[in-house]
Amino acid sequence: MRSPVPAGSKIGDVTVGAGAGSNPFFIQSGKAYLTGPYKGAPYGVAIVVPAVAGPFDLGKVATLSSLFVDKHDATVRIVSDSFPTILQGIPLDVRDVRVDVNKPGFFLNPTSCAEKTITGTLTSTEGMRADVSDRFQAADCASLGFKPKMVMRVGGRGHTRPGRTTPFTTRLTMPQSNQANLRFVRVTLPRTINARLNTINDACTRAEFESDISKCAHAKAGTAVASTPLLRDPLRGSVYFVKNGHAIPDLFVALRGQVDFDLIGTISIVNNALLRTTFATAPDVPIRSFTLRLLGGTSTASIGAKANLCSKSSRRAKAQVDYIGQNGKVLQVDQALKVGGCRGSSHRRHRRR
Repeated sequence: MRSPVPAGSKIGDVTVGAGAGSNPFFIQSGKAYLTGPYKGAPYGVAIVVPAVAGPFDLGKVATLSSLFVDKHDATVRIVSDSFPTILQGIPLDVRDVRVDVNKPGFFLNPTSCAEKTITGTLTSTEGMRADVSDRFQAADCASLGFKPKMVMRVGGRGHTRPGRTTPFTTRLTMPQSNQANLRFVRVTLPRTINARLNTINDACTRAEFESDISKCAHAKAGTAVASTPLLRDPLRGSVYFVKNGHAIPDLFVALRGQVDFDLIGTISIVNNALLRTTFATAPDVPIRSFTLRLLGGTSTASIGAKANLCSKSSRRAKAQVDYIGQNGKVLQVDQALKVGGCRGSSHRRHRRR
């Protein structure tokens, strides 16, 4: 039997012990491969083991698993198909399965040193179940750096006067090595920018978002792109206002691609004046960059100019950005905003020769 997946997708080695009694027969030349989508999951895992015992060669036996990525916290869940129990009339009596995932760079350590647990459920051939778990904890997280950077842009031609809607773009970047991942980001915009509540109040419901995201088209607030070294391509998607049990709808960032992920930001108004968005539960995964663009159209904008964005005082106004890393490090930044659309800011005069 030929291997069902190419050798380049090999992620580890497998040892299987089978047979009755206290000393099962071990086969140590099995392989584990990462596959494409399987049974509704974005990825699968194939365990391929040669069924060879002494003079008996029954070919290769493949067992497939679905690999799910939770779209709210990025945890990974693997669900295996049933192990084979008999092959060409010979009972297998699988007693021991050991998978050594040893492909370089396939696994990354967390950047949080909080205690964690790997859990699982095992099911016997007779339907009996057993819950299992194993504790693990990373070390030396405090030694990791934490230097997120953000660039904010607001305004545009015709969108800088008081009372006008305005587009807004924020781009967050992280260094690529020896850094703690983000856990918490809170952005408080200056008084020069306010919320367009008439747009926010057109939010869709959480039930509509979860069941059929197309029902939230009227609540679209913008677009987003996230890049991570864990995936080949960036995740892209739309941003929506969603009623989620709070006084003001939340901002749901629906990222789609090789995996699906929903990042949720809570919107609040501070002191009846300041617009604040808090992303409180970012997963412990490395992010190279995250770009969020809020629309600036007349009927779609979620924010507007409260003051003339081109005035000297508005140009000096700064947002407050609070970061917390997965390792507990805290960073507070008074973030300047780049204002576009002001006279003379984007046009240069050229002399004719």
